[in-house]
Amino acid sequence: MTVTLHKGSRFLEFSALVDFREFGSHETCVPQLEFCLPLPAKTKEYRYDIANGIQARGVLPPPVPAINWAYTDADGAKVQLISADRNGFTGEDRALRLALLRASFE
Repeated sequence: MTVTLHKGSRFLEFSALVDFREFGSHETCVPQLEFCLPLPAKTKEYRYDIANGIQARGVLPPPVPAINWAYTDADGAKVQLISADRNGFTGEDRALRLALLRASFE
């Protein structure tokens, strides 16, 4: 995992080279690799970019679709997770997750 902060930027850039070799089964379900961004405080609402606008959603357990980003204000700490090519975001009460890879079992 590489974390980069470019001079003058307000964004951290994360990149990783992953060799994901997990296999699921009917008993264990489908393995998934996620990026988890812990939040400094609990939050109750997330905003997601969707076609033709922005949608506010509460804390939801499964990944929900968004075009490129999810945003929250966790007790004054404004946090936005942006992805150029992934769209499965999960907003939890103290974390924001992004689904990166899903395996299969068939």
